[in-house]
Amino acid sequence: MTVQELPSTVAEPAVAEKSRVWKRLAASWRARISAAYILLVLVLSVGAPLIAPYSPIEQNLANVLSPPDGIHILGTDDIGRDVFSRLIYAAPVSLSASLLAVVIAVVIGVPLGLLLGYAGGIVDEIGSRIIDTLMSFPGIVLAIGVTGVLGIGVINAMIAVGIIFSPILARLTRAQTMVVRKAAYVTAAEGFGVNPLRIVVRHILPNAVQPLIVQIAFLMAMALLAEASLSFLGLGVQPPFPSWGGMLAKAYGYMEIAPEQTYPAGLAILFTSLAFSQLGEALRRALDVTLIER
Repeated sequence: MTVQELPSTVAEPAVAEKSRVWKRLAASWRARISAAYILLVLVLSVGAPLIAPYSPIEQNLANVLSPPDGIHILGTDDIGRDVFSRLIYAAPVSLSASLLAVVIAVVIGVPLGLLLGYAGGIVDEIGSRIIDTLMSFPGIVLAIGVTGVLGIGVINAMIAVGIIFSPILARLTRAQTMVVRKAAYVTAAEGFGVNPLRIVVRHILPNAVQPLIVQIAFLMAMALLAEASLSFLGLGVQPPFPSWGGMLAKAYGYMEIAPEQTYPAGLAILFTSLAFSQLGEALRRALDVTLIER
């Protein structure tokens, strides 16, 4: 075997493992159904101006709280706006807001977890106590408090949610870092005097990323529910712009006379959050060779 052959030979196990992961993921009914649903929501989000039959903010006070019919397939809301059009236009708002919260959580939580796990000692002790303190509070209560400080609005609400979610990723990253740091290749790199930042970025993070990917999928579901909750309370997306949580809040006031108003937004929140959580479960099973898909 020549020196030139070594890189490809060493890479073969990693490539084979990635291939097995993709095969297990493709064979999972959870992954297929969840991915298909999320793709459908994304297509509807991108094509909202072409698919929606009406403007999401167009009012018709002569036709309020109408049940589904041939003109308005999901009916109209309390000021005559087409529910189907608002449902479609709300999809990109809710998804992008949830994605923003997860990105903020990753940007804050992952570097913090790497620092605590690699530094250890008093740094880890203090940081871990702060993380434990933050995680001891109910997430939605903290989010409301942070939103109250930053101000009402979807951006501020998602910044609040991202801050609240960051300890979850920090704790997971810290645990993975502490495990990977004991590996022989990390010890060897430290022995050769490699810069700690380079060790963390080149050796520890790539080998700790798999559980983070799974957790991020679950966080998307949690962020979607958090955004809907804050919008329901009037702290997220502001009228007249549509969001699933805001639509549900409006419909909630008319449950006795028009209960069908709660179904579209409520089911959209349920199915979308369920799709992300099931995709996360499928990823967990695909990456864990000790689990057998049932």
